[in-house]
Amino acid sequence: MFSTGSCAPFTLQNPGFRHDFKVLAFDGAEAISCLYAIRVELASERADIDLESLLSQPAFLQFGFDNEGIHGRIEDVRVGESGKRLTHYELTLMPALRYLQFSHDQRVFQNLTVERLYSGQKLLITGHSLGGAIVLILSEMLRRDPQYSPDILLYTYGAPRASDSTFINSVQPLVHHRIVNLDELLRQTQADAYRKRSGTNS
Repeated sequence: MFSTGSCAPFTLQNPGFRHDFKVLAFDGAEAISCLYAIRVELASERADIDLESLLSQPAFLQFGFDNEGIHGRIEDVRVGESGKRLTHYELTLMPALRYLQFSHDQRVFQNLTVERLYSGQKLLITGHSLGGAIVLILSEMLRRDPQYSPDILLYTYGAPRASDSTFINSVQPLVHHRIVNLDELLRQTQADAYRKRSGTNS
C-alpha cells in the first residue's frame, strides 16, 4: 500500500494571499541564460478566487522535506474545469528577475567611450593564490597601456612572491595590497623558502 508519510509534500505558499490550493502537478524547463517558467496545476474548493489579485505576487513552490523548492512570481493565472466540489486552476511561476525587462529608468550611453564613461572611477582587481600573481601582471599591463587610464587598486590574497626585484621596482606606482595568512599552506614559493634557509634575502 502506498504511504504518503514518506513522500515530500507539494505546496504552493503565497504569503499575501489566503487560499486552499492543492498542488496537483507541475512541470517546467530551465536552461542556461534563460528564465525558468514552471507551470503549476492546482485545485481549490473555492470557485470564486480573484485571479487578478494573484498576478505578480511572490510565491514558493515547495517540493521537498527541507524546504527545497522554487521561488518566483505568479504569472498567467487561468481557471480550468470546475466540478461539484473542486475548481482547477493553472498558473505559471517565473523569477522576479523577469521584471527587469519592463524597467523604464535604464540609462543608455551613446557615443561614449569606455574611458569617458568610467573616468574618475577606480578599478578594483583581486586574486587569490596563483591567481593573485596573474592579476598582478594584468594590473601592470593595464597601468602601462596608454589607452587605458583608470585608477587601479589591486588586492591579492595568499599570492606567492612570483617575481624578482626588477619587476617589483617597475610596478611601484601600482597600488597593491598583498594579504597573507600566516597559516596558509601556499603562502611562500620555493624560492622564498630557499632564501630563508640560505640566509639570502632580496
